[in-house]
Amino acid sequence: MKKMLSFVLVFSLSGISTGFATMEDAEDNVLIYRYFVIESLKKDGYRIEAPEGKPTVFYLQQDQYIQIEGTFYHNTNYVFLASGDPDAVDIDIEVYDKNWNLVYNGNTDGIDADILLSPNYAIELRILIRLNAVKPGKSGAYVGFYFFYIQ
Repeated sequence: MKKMLSFVLVFSLSGISTGFATMEDAEDNVLIYRYFVIESLKKDGYRIEAPEGKPTVFYLQQDQYIQIEGTFYHNTNYVFLASGDPDAVDIDIEVYDKNWNLVYNGNTDGIDADILLSPNYAIELRILIRLNAVKPGKSGAYVGFYFFYIQ
C-alpha cells in the first residue's frame, strides 16, 4: 500500500516582512535539530537510515500553521520535527484525528518541536506545525519541518 501525505499550507502571503531572518536560517536550524533527534532515537534503539534532502520551509505569521494530512499505518514509526529562524520564539506540533479531535498536544516552549507517531492501526491524522510566538516587533518567521520513517 502506498503511503501518501498531503501538505496544506494555511496562511496569507500579504504583508510579509522578514527583516534579517532568512529561510536558510530556518533550514539550518531544522537540520541541526534533526541531527539531535536522530542521535536521541538511536540511543533509544531505533534503526535509522540518515534521511536526505532539505527541510520544507514556509514563512508564517504568528498563530498560523502548516497542516499535514495523511493516513498513518500500523507498524510504521513516523517522526516529525520542526524548528524556525531566529525570529521564531515558540513552535508547536499538534495532532488531530479526521474529526478535529486533539490526539496529541505537543506544546513546548521554544523553537524546536518533535513528535514520534506509532499508530496501533491505520488512522487519518492532521499534523499542525504552529508558529505561536515571535520576537517583539516581528510579525512572523520562517518555520521548517522535516519528516521521516524509523524502525
